[in-house]
Amino acid sequence: METLDVIPDIVQAFRQCQTNRSRAEALEALTAELTPAEWRALSAKLNGRDFRFDIVGALPVELVASIFAHVDVGALFRLQCVSKCWRSLLCSPDVLYEILQAWDGTTTYRRGDYALCQRKARDIHRFRIGVYEDYTTFEGRTPGFRFDNLVDALVKDTFIWLENGSRTLNVYDLRNRTGIKKRQLYGDGHERILIVALSEELIAFATSFNTCHVMKLDGSHRTKFKLAPGMFQQLACRSRTVVCGGFVNDSAVIYLWDFDTQKGTSCVDPRTLAILPDPHTQTITVFASDRCHKGVNLLKCKHTESACSIDYSRFSFNGERIQDGTLCLSGLSGLSLRGFRPAGYQGQFALLALKPAPQIFDLVTISFQFDEQLHEFTNPNCPKLSSCMWVKENISWWNDTFFQAQFMDRDIDALGGIYLAHIGTSGAYNVTPQIEYRVPRHGGLVTSLFVNDKFAVLMSSKEIAEGTCHVLSYEEPIFHSKDP
Repeated sequence: METLDVIPDIVQAFRQCQTNRSRAEALEALTAELTPAEWRALSAKLNGRDFRFDIVGALPVELVASIFAHVDVGALFRLQCVSKCWRSLLCSPDVLYEILQAWDGTTTYRRGDYALCQRKARDIHRFRIGVYEDYTTFEGRTPGFRFDNLVDALVKDTFIWLENGSRTLNVYDLRNRTGIKKRQLYGDGHERILIVALSEELIAFATSFNTCHVMKLDGSHRTKFKLAPGMFQQLACRSRTVVCGGFVNDSAVIYLWDFDTQKGTSCVDPRTLAILPDPHTQTITVFASDRCHKGVNLLKCKHTESACSIDYSRFSFNGERIQDGTLCLSGLSGLSLRGFRPAGYQGQFALLALKPAPQIFDLVTISFQFDEQLHEFTNPNCPKLSSCMWVKENISWWNDTFFQAQFMDRDIDALGGIYLAHIGTSGAYNVTPQIEYRVPRHGGLVTSLFVNDKFAVLMSSKEIAEGTCHVLSYEEPIFHSKDP
């Protein structure tokens, strides 16, 4: 009992130590009196409040980098508060490079330029949580929604779109923060432009004169080639290869043209088609729907089946069939395939298709995700429709991050709404407004939405805001010194 009576006095004496130094001296004096058994008891007590099983903290940085390559880039910043050890590890260049390479699948990051990699990681984090760095609008056409061909495209920093009248192709460099740079392209006599395509290196567009014009992004080295009528129902561009597709004698003919050699080859497939070339493997994948073939109006389609499929085959550039596949779709009675947009750095593409909507006697756009590396369709895991193999119209994505135009929510009053919303990642549905408006709702406001991890670009009718094209940038501006 005498020992227990002393305890309050010891605690009170320790509390009277007002400075860190005096408390440290008191602890040192007290621990000097401990027996080995008491040391073990104190150690067990302290371990109960410590980070005892810090497996990550005990690993070499190379293994930590491998672990965090499978975690989203936001974890790099969020988990630095766990401990000083974690902060030191997660600030390591090795961990940062692995996360960036896992995001875009490249090994182009220079290990000596740590500041640049940090900025890139912050850009990715902003994109994934929906915090844009810059917002710009500019005037253009009031675009009508065109079902026949893709007439706009976004690849990295370049955005192209076709003006009203279909005779002028606008090319924008979105990276320039002092003012978006614009160039205009035309055919030979300002003939009508039918379809456009864009890659990281080339711009291509086909005209009503059955001519395809091809040039570098800066407009240099412009060249052209002619094909038979009907051969520009599809146009695709990857790297420095242009691919055209159309119908000759009821068979689909695919023409591959190389920018460097200025030569082309062709192969035949007897089905309707969408095309996805891969110059790196010298292969092309051809896609076809088994419902509502060429010449059939989707709205007047007589098929009563409640299912359809997308068949696809991969060919070498010399026409040899390599691999086949099929995606079976229940609940869809007809599809018209439009074409592809990139949806990630590691072979993910969004295949756009039109399906009939009988209740409004119209067509709506849906999108499927095709993984070029796996050679199969994969679930994009949209946080709003995670169990569905396709994504509904007005939703676009890049890697695991999704945006929706004309976002509708019952909690928003009838006179306002979210014009563009970041709706989260594959792992979590979370709405972050990007552009809001205060006008009466009505249909037909948004005509197209393009997304990559640098920009979100929204084309709209003129009723909505200041411009018809809205550009949100998620990149930190890079300021260059004027000194040489």
